[in-house]
Amino acid sequence: MEQKVSIIVPVFNAAKYIEGLLDTILNQTHKNIEIILVDDESRDNSVDIIKESLNSIDCEYYLIQQTNSGAASARNHGLNYATGDYVVFVDADDLLHNRYIELLLKVALTTNSDIAICGFMNFMDENHTNLIADVSEDFEILDQEKATVDFALGLLKTNHWAMLYNKNLLILNNLQYPTNFKYGEDVYFATNCMAYSKKIAIIHDQLYFYRSTNTSLMGNITNDINTYVNNSMNIKIEQEKIIQEKCPTCFDKYTYFAIPRVVFSLVNNISVRYSYIEYRDICKTINARDNLRRLIKFPDKKIRIASFIFLISPRMFKLINTFRLRL
Repeated sequence: MEQKVSIIVPVFNAAKYIEGLLDTILNQTHKNIEIILVDDESRDNSVDIIKESLNSIDCEYYLIQQTNSGAASARNHGLNYATGDYVVFVDADDLLHNRYIELLLKVALTTNSDIAICGFMNFMDENHTNLIADVSEDFEILDQEKATVDFALGLLKTNHWAMLYNKNLLILNNLQYPTNFKYGEDVYFATNCMAYSKKIAIIHDQLYFYRSTNTSLMGNITNDINTYVNNSMNIKIEQEKIIQEKCPTCFDKYTYFAIPRVVFSLVNNISVRYSYIEYRDICKTINARDNLRRLIKFPDKKIRIASFIFLISPRMFKLINTFRLRL
């Protein structure tokens, strides 16, 4: 019998996009799936659209409603209902390749991996009609410790929704999304899952389509910088404990680069959203120069070069980023 996969979707005011996601779920080539939608007290007609889309179709789905508690809580709530052998967590405004489940599951079973990762493609709100990704089915087994730390540092370009998890890995190790973080709970969760896994495999095909919108996370961070910085630091401290225990050979690499990577992401973001004076003052507050100096040794060439430009001239760094945004 085919392995069953639980697809967990947190839903909050997703009326504009949820039907599109459901279409791509129902079009999956792997049919032994259950769809678990957790509505986080939406104020639009998301629930009505879900019922209209699924009630007349022969598919296994659950619509769970919770008081407004956030996406992390919704995902955890959905996991409590999951009966599948494997689990994926999908965002309500994104889209899936029709072989997303099939190929991730094939890689997980072929390699006996706890986690299978796929590639993904970003697309803008208005450009979603021609999403085509060629499939080669090429995969490789990753070094578990290195992959975990590289993901935590942003060197392994993926995210929690581009991963298929063996449910036993999650249940036996009590792995859940933290609900006490405002930002970054998805990266924290996926990092911990990778740290506890025995084997990780990756298929490089782009099977997940991530929608970039004007309300995406990094666009909102600048409204609450102090919370973002404190939140990120707390996440890194918590992750440090797990990585020290589970990934000791890569622990020094993590501790050296973890905070500078957080600072780099923030500096990169505020450079295109603030006036120069505000940007300059924030950079001083977060000690950007000392942190980015460490990134001159970072494995990613683009980040090394960008950090070098910042150290030469923060004004030039801002001008380059602003110019690139307008292209």
